[in-house]
Amino acid sequence: MNFPCRTLSFVLRRLVMLPVFFFSLNSYAQVSVTPTSNSSDFCVTGTAITLDNIRIDESATGDFSIGSYTVQIILPVEFEYQLSSPAPSVTSGAGDIFQATGFFLTSKVFQIDVVCIGNTSIDYLEVSGLVAQAISSTASSDITFVSGGMVSGLDTETIELTSDAAPTVSAAGPDQSVCITGGVPVSLSGNTPLVGTGTWSIISGLGGT
Repeated sequence: MNFPCRTLSFVLRRLVMLPVFFFSLNSYAQVSVTPTSNSSDFCVTGTAITLDNIRIDESATGDFSIGSYTVQIILPVEFEYQLSSPAPSVTSGAGDIFQATGFFLTSKVFQIDVVCIGNTSIDYLEVSGLVAQAISSTASSDITFVSGGMVSGLDTETIELTSDAAPTVSAAGPDQSVCITGGVPVSLSGNTPLVGTGTWSIISGLGGT
């Protein structure tokens, strides 16, 4: 008997413009964030999953301030990055961003060191390969961004992460020996799940309902 795991889903907490997922909260120029939408069979303390790419796009030249500064992608307390996974990659437009180097500052903070040398082109930052895992109780909390005001509008953007409780462990009851003749019925006594749903399946042999 197996109880299927619920999923970890990624949704926008702020304004959602379907079918393309962008934040657009103010009339003045600011970056837009394309958030992760990946979901998988993922439960609290379950298997880590690779998030879809997170991309930060300029809406106008100058949204990325000129200078050297950091951009941090911070997980909520109920989640952590899997540091043993291959290093995530950071790419940027071939314009005013001279350098963008990413690394894990902690298990909850991925930091990008940015060097921007101008404001003549529309640029972007894109992070791929971030792997996250839920580590505590069920939660619906936000990924946040910190740039110290150096990236216009970024510090108010969020991406919501939602995790579900792990399913109840299945227990099919004690082993039973049954004669193959005689038509004697057998009672199956599996436990009732508190989280998830349970189904019976025939592992080997024929017949049975």
